[in-house]
Amino acid sequence: MIGRRMRLMPRLALGITIIIVATLLLDLTLRLFITSPPVMVFSRDWLAQAIVRAARTADATPPDRRAAALAALGLGEFLDLEIEPAAPESWHADQPEAFVKLQDDVARQLGDGVRVEAVAFSTLSLWSRFRPAAIVLPELSARRLDIDTADSIIMGRLRISVPLADGQWLTMIPATGPQVPIRPILLTALGLAAIFWLSMRLARDLTRPLVQLSAAAERLGRSREPTVIPDMTLPEYAAIAASFNEMQRRIKLFIDERMQLLGAISHDLRTPLTRLRLAAEYQPDPALRQQMLSDIADMQTMVASSLAFAGDDLAREQHDVVDIASALISLCDQASDAGGDAVYDGPDHATLSCQPVAMRRAFANLIDNGCKYGQSVAVRLYDAPDTITVEIRDKGPGIAARDIERAFAPFQRLDPSRNRETGGTGLGLTIARDVIRGHGGEITLAPAGPVGLLVTVRLPK
Repeated sequence: MIGRRMRLMPRLALGITIIIVATLLLDLTLRLFITSPPVMVFSRDWLAQAIVRAARTADATPPDRRAAALAALGLGEFLDLEIEPAAPESWHADQPEAFVKLQDDVARQLGDGVRVEAVAFSTLSLWSRFRPAAIVLPELSARRLDIDTADSIIMGRLRISVPLADGQWLTMIPATGPQVPIRPILLTALGLAAIFWLSMRLARDLTRPLVQLSAAAERLGRSREPTVIPDMTLPEYAAIAASFNEMQRRIKLFIDERMQLLGAISHDLRTPLTRLRLAAEYQPDPALRQQMLSDIADMQTMVASSLAFAGDDLAREQHDVVDIASALISLCDQASDAGGDAVYDGPDHATLSCQPVAMRRAFANLIDNGCKYGQSVAVRLYDAPDTITVEIRDKGPGIAARDIERAFAPFQRLDPSRNRETGGTGLGLTIARDVIRGHGGEITLAPAGPVGLLVTVRLPK
């Protein structure tokens, strides 16, 4: 529809031009196939004579033969003549000066009581202004004539009512046929449809690249995996896509280098730690030996956690459908067997497509943290049609609102009371959030009442 390599501003201008031209062509097409209805043009003198003639014929004819007598006058091509049993309801319209003169001309011949009611075309509502009912001129001649003057007027509605001798009324209106504005209605409907279709095409061409950029940015933020944006037609969008692809590549390279560095350092620390542990075994002082072995054990735990965090084994793990409810029940049982207090509440089965080992490690970290620092843990699962929500509530000291984001940072231990007996390296929440966000989910921390911490995990199915 529009040039594949045209820039954004010319494309918008061309699209708007096409919409306007299409609307005008549609109007011209409708004019060719649907002609305008006829408009009655009356000479005021002829109209007055026709009224007088019809009224006198109706008075001179018995009621049962009036319809035939009026039809025989030959006025049906121009005027619709009807016999009413009573005076028609007045329109309460302002009488234009031209029709005051018409009414006076008729009244001089038929007597008082004649009603000429007219509504000017200019006073009608916008929807009613598709065509006038009649045009009344003082005379019909080949000369320039100003319309809408005191002697001539374009009428939106016209009705002439004459009382008959027997109490009935003769009404006359222009014989213009049905007043349904077919062409304007079709023009409005088809014009709107054409504008809507062209606008949707133009909007789709403009927004599709933005949707692709948004999806790629979302995936990069959650899984740190680049999504290459394909070649785009708009030059402006193509430049943005090229910059975005290069940014993804650099971010991925930066993160990989830092993770490799962390993994290499953690791996290289294993050998000296093993030597230190052997040396500590031969320390003659029992108290000093125990202190050294405890410190070395803490360092080995940190090294193992760092290797797990920096490794990419979990990132390469395949997705599979698992029973997340059974996994949570198993983790609570393991925590209880290890001396903790963890209970599960929720359905016995709830399936989720995920990386099984990574997801199990994330929830294991959350439940173990609650058991270590929160005395007891209550795990509840909510299985909704589109999401799975897991709430892990403990009875510990909780985390201050200002420290919630810092709690997810690597190697952060917010509780100064955490010691060698409780263990911990400050990577549990970091690994949990990394896994959950990699699955398109979210994890939040919030106070659980006066005491305790509420961890909420939401995962899309």
